[in-house]
Amino acid sequence: MAYSETTIDGIGLVRIFRRKGLKHLRISIDRNGKVRLSVPWYVPKSAGLRYLQSKKAWIEEHQKLSFPGWADGQIITRSHSLAVHETASIRASSRLAPDKLHIFVPSTYGKDKKQEIIKNKIKAFLRTESERLLIPKVNEIALQHSIKTRSVTIKNLKSRWGSCDSHGNITLSSLLTTLEDNLVEYVICHELAHTQHMNHSKEFWLKVEMMVPDYKQRRKDLRKINSAGIL
Repeated sequence: MAYSETTIDGIGLVRIFRRKGLKHLRISIDRNGKVRLSVPWYVPKSAGLRYLQSKKAWIEEHQKLSFPGWADGQIITRSHSLAVHETASIRASSRLAPDKLHIFVPSTYGKDKKQEIIKNKIKAFLRTESERLLIPKVNEIALQHSIKTRSVTIKNLKSRWGSCDSHGNITLSSLLTTLEDNLVEYVICHELAHTQHMNHSKEFWLKVEMMVPDYKQRRKDLRKINSAGIL
């Protein structure tokens, strides 16, 4: 996706994305404190920058809460925590235990290099774990509601939990394994409904409601969680 970059005093580097179909200006801050501004296609860049300035205090406050870095003991899924080990080895490696992902990092590496290795190992683990857990779950729910899908793919999506194309191919974010089961179920049902309705029409939401009667609350809870920049 194409974007432009600008630096704003007190905020830092901002990536600006112009998107068709977007109705409102939207600001997101990833766990590293990086700022992303999504702008409707027809809105001038100058208006987007003014909007950023108006939200400067809010942005600075949330940047203070940004992710400090991966460390031993952090939770990476509902079932696994992270165990980081510095070793004398010259190569990084990882090992999965029932409730931990062990990552072994050469002690000679600098902080940034160590963080990059840990991030990549976690991304690989989440994708494998998601393929193991989510694909069968999609097939199970689809069967329950007599919905046919062409394929289910897991990717490291950065700005959405899932998508469905016009052919019924579903893509899910590997980060879904970090969510509660009820939110995972909502995302899956949302994408399954798109195999029959490619918009967010009244018929689409009726289909979602048939599968998830309390979808409005689940949708509200999900929107509080920002997937952008988690990995």
